Amino acid sequence: MRNRGTLLLATVVMAVALAACGRATDVQINQALGITPTPTQSAEEIASATSAAVASATERAIAEAEPAGQALGDATRGQRQFTTQCVGCHRAGGQGPDILEPDSPGSSVTPDSLLALVRDGTGHPEGLSYSSTQLTDSQVNDLAAYILSEAAP
Repeated sequence: MRNRGTLLLATVVMAVALAACGRATDVQINQALGITPTPTQSAEEIASATSAAVASATERAIAEAEPAGQALGDATRGQRQFTTQCVGCHRAGGQGPDILEPDSPGSSVTPDSLLALVRDGTGHPEGLSYSSTQLTDSQVNDLAAYILSEAAP
């Protein structure tokens, strides 16, 4: 009988010992192994991140492909500039072409091309009476806006 009691006691002790040795959690196992798991993303999160990356790359590509031109200025201020600086030559009967007529050379002017024309005198006859430093870049942008508003087909 004594052996049965000892055997029963040994079985109970063994059962308690095995029950106390529970399985470690995933976090405990990862910590013990020195592993830092990466978070899992849903398909929606991946699609959203991909769309954002594509949109950003597209914007950058468009910005890099476009010339870094100056923006058009104010056409009303440009009209005042034209009246004071350009009308002497660029009007009907003037020395230069009437650049305000539809489909005239003025219809394709850009702030950058006009700035080069005003600063460098490209296309103007020698000894032109205006000084290229009379107009600021901002005034040239205004002038381009006015010329385009009038000369557009």
